[in-house]
This record gives sequence, structure tokens and C-alpha cells, in this order.
Amino acid sequence: MLLSLWPGLDAIRNRCLRRRIGSPDDIASDLLARATETIRKLDLSRVNQIAATVLRNAERDVLRAVIRDDARQQSCADLDPDWIAAAPSWAERQRLRGALRRDLVALIGRDADLVLGVVLDGASQVEMGAVMAVTGSAARKRYQRAMASLALHYASFAGRPQGSTTFTPMAAKGAVSRLATG
Repeated sequence: MLLSLWPGLDAIRNRCLRRRIGSPDDIASDLLARATETIRKLDLSRVNQIAATVLRNAERDVLRAVIRDDARQQSCADLDPDWIAAAPSWAERQRLRGALRRDLVALIGRDADLVLGVVLDGASQVEMGAVMAVTGSAARKRYQRAMASLALHYASFAGRPQGSTTFTPMAAKGAVSRLATG
């Protein structure tokens, strides 16, 4: 199959070289990998022109990958490597976690361990409920209340009115991480 696609793959490789999207070896390797993947996933019941479909899809995938990589490079271009701090040591992480727990207990009370377990440790609400000896639905409801309370508390610092309706779980997780960093 690849041998029959070779002239088309060569034409795509030459177009990619003219666009200067990478080194010749990288282009050839990426193009062959994407063509092979396209052939492997091809649904023959839906395709009439197999060669054209494989070649178009392979070229599209190579170009999309290049655009995605360029965007990723551009988004990180402004970062100064000296500005990025090293990860804290184990002892420092434990100290920070203790300080965060104290702050959360002051804000949300007994559900601080539930929030820490879900947000920082990656446990599910049901798992944390089992650890805390409550049902999964009770743990889920307590977590929702705690996160809503944190969101309301954080919203008062961000200049938004109390009781804002823009609460989302992702925003609340961000609020918890911002509380951790000060």
C-alpha cells in the first residue's frame, strides 16, 4: 500500500520542505507515521478514493501538528527559565499543605480534608467519603458546599459581588490553589 502511495507521499514531503516546517528526516518520519496511522484507521465502507483520502489526511495531520507545536512554542517563548522556581522539597510541601489545611479549616471547617484529598491528592469524592466514613452522595454534597463557600470567599477578594453566579468547579480549584500560594 505504501509503495503505491510513494509518489504522493514524495510530493507532500517536497511541499513540506518548501514550507520549511522541519528537517527532511523529521518530515519524512512524521509523514510516514501519519500515513500509516491513517491507513490503519481507514473505514473502507465510507471511502471511495483510498489513495487521495490517505494522502490528504496525512498532509493535513502533519500541518496541524506543526501549527500546534508552533503555538505551544510561542506560548512559552516569553518565559524566562531563571524565573521558574524549582519544585519545593518534600518537607516544604508538607509545611505548605499544613498551612493550607489550617487556612481551609478556618474557611470551611471539617470539610478541609475532603477538599484537600480531592483537589490536591486526586482522590474521588466517593473515595474521600469512604475515608471520612460518610456515604458517597454525602461526600459529594459536602464537597460542593465547601467549594461554593470557597468560591464566595474568593469572589469577595476578586472584586466580584458575594453570591456571584459564575461559580464553576474549575474556578473553585483555582481558588484553592491560589489560597495555597498566598
